[in-house]
Amino acid sequence: MISGPAWFNRLQNRLLTYMAVATLLPLIVLGVVTYQLSVNGLTQQAETLTQELIEERAASVALMATNTERLANRIAQNDAVAELLLRTQQQTELSRIEKLKLQSRIEAELSSMIRANDLLAVEIITDDSIFGVGDVSADGTYDTALFTNWLQQCQQREQVLCWPGIEHNTHIQSPYGLVLPALYSLKEFDEQLVAYQTVGFLILKFSISALYDYTHSQNQDWMYHIIVDHKNRIIYHPSQSKIGQTLALNTAASDDTARFQATLFNASEPLERHLETEITNMGWRTIGVIPQSRLQANARLISQLTIGCIAFSLLLMILAMLYIARRIILPIRTVTEAKPNSESMHPITTQYSIQEINQLVQWFNDYTSIVSNERTQQRELKRAYDTLQQTQKQLIESEKMAALGNLVAGVAHEINTPLGVAITASSMVLEKTELQQRKLTNDELKRSDLEHYLNDGHHALNLTLNNLHRAAQLVQTFKQVAADQHQEHKQELLLQKAISDVFVSLGPQFKRFDVTTHLNCNKSLKITSYPGIVWQVISNLMTNSYKHGFHPKDKGEIRVDVEAAESWVIVTYQDSGQGISPQDLPHIFDPFFTTQRNQGGTGLGLNIVYNLVTQNLGGTIRCDSKLGSGVTFTINLPYIAP
Repeated sequence: MISGPAWFNRLQNRLLTYMAVATLLPLIVLGVVTYQLSVNGLTQQAETLTQELIEERAASVALMATNTERLANRIAQNDAVAELLLRTQQQTELSRIEKLKLQSRIEAELSSMIRANDLLAVEIITDDSIFGVGDVSADGTYDTALFTNWLQQCQQREQVLCWPGIEHNTHIQSPYGLVLPALYSLKEFDEQLVAYQTVGFLILKFSISALYDYTHSQNQDWMYHIIVDHKNRIIYHPSQSKIGQTLALNTAASDDTARFQATLFNASEPLERHLETEITNMGWRTIGVIPQSRLQANARLISQLTIGCIAFSLLLMILAMLYIARRIILPIRTVTEAKPNSESMHPITTQYSIQEINQLVQWFNDYTSIVSNERTQQRELKRAYDTLQQTQKQLIESEKMAALGNLVAGVAHEINTPLGVAITASSMVLEKTELQQRKLTNDELKRSDLEHYLNDGHHALNLTLNNLHRAAQLVQTFKQVAADQHQEHKQELLLQKAISDVFVSLGPQFKRFDVTTHLNCNKSLKITSYPGIVWQVISNLMTNSYKHGFHPKDKGEIRVDVEAAESWVIVTYQDSGQGISPQDLPHIFDPFFTTQRNQGGTGLGLNIVYNLVTQNLGGTIRCDSKLGSGVTFTINLPYIAP
């Protein structure tokens, strides 16, 4: 859009808002309402058809269960089966030949029933025998543990004909791996106990494919159905590959009509709407599935038509805006193209026929005068800012060199002591050596003299060596600190060593203070930063503590704790000095703020620390203090400086 003054922008926004509301809002409401009504109508129709489908399938499977129960009664009343049960009740042990004859008789009498009722196999189980008919490919290996599991399930459910659901075949090596068993208790009347006693069990096995052919529906455009057992294992599904899997249903969104949404098998599939009904006397359920994508197909078409209408409305809106642009915006654009942001701004003298545009020209001319004055002031402020930045850099360098000068003086003073001791010890050894040499020349050297000479020499040489090592360590520390102070490039830095070097380097400068230093830092903690800047930050904080927090001969403590956090390295600097008053605490990082102006304080120490931490190291710094309770600086440093 073309930029303009505030009143014109408001007018333009109002026009756009009115046109958008008047044109788009009714279409959007119409599209949303139509889409929702379409989805609701299609959903209601699909639910009605699905409810009819699952009730029909549930009734069909229930009828199969009823016919199976009748078949079980007929088999139980068969003569051969009755004879087997009688032998079992009388506890008559059958010989191998008798078992084979009885098996042959049972097969002959039950084979026609098996074929007529589309059974896979019929098994009769007594206390000591298992008679199987139908599954001729199964060998004698029988999974008694699986049968016991079926029996326990059926005893809990207390049904005449029990359906455990889809299960593995009790004949382990049978090619029919999954079957649908039905258990029927074979009972005989015990005259002594005057009650019916269970003498065996009848197992009728249906194949999975038989039930699939029995209940499969070809019309699956709008919905399909699933049959699951009491453990939610799929007994029937249009896709045979999913038979036997466990169906996970999320019923959290279900309501009183048993409608809910769930995702089957794969979380990436779209949500589907389901209805369910229970199959009588079986513990199974028939679930009708309505794919949401089917319901929303026509609704999407309506949405596309609505979007087309909206696009057409937008086209009309654009044409209207072009008309407005030619009559109103074009003259205003002529005014705005006068480049009010250029370095050389000149008033506009053109007159237009529209009063509002002439008013805009007048405002623009006034604005030109104001901007010219402001630009002059901005140039002056920029020059002052550049001067301030340069001065700040010079002050930082001055502070750095002053700290280095103090360091040199302190180190020189410290080196004098061990060197003096080393010189004294060396002189003593030289004198004693010359004395012993004269005694040796004059044949006056005694064993005791030689022993004293060796003992004194050994002691003097140890003293000399220790003091020379100390001097060398001070020189090495000074060299490292001096090199770090002049390093401007990033490098990997061990914080424990860097802070320890600061403690060692500043020790001679503040030897007159009775202040102990403590450092708590992991030796292996590393950051990638600027060594010289880190040295200057810790050095300035310690110098500030000695100057403002402690008096000579006062006992005190300076403690630095370094902790590795997830995104930062947290450096906590604490001293037990005098602390900072509440009125001074908010201003300690301000430039040139000091409480010791009359004693030569510049007020730049903590300001330099703040700038180095926040600008050069890319971190943050915070100060907490109470008067009389010391001061705490919390510094967060990134693992890699910017």
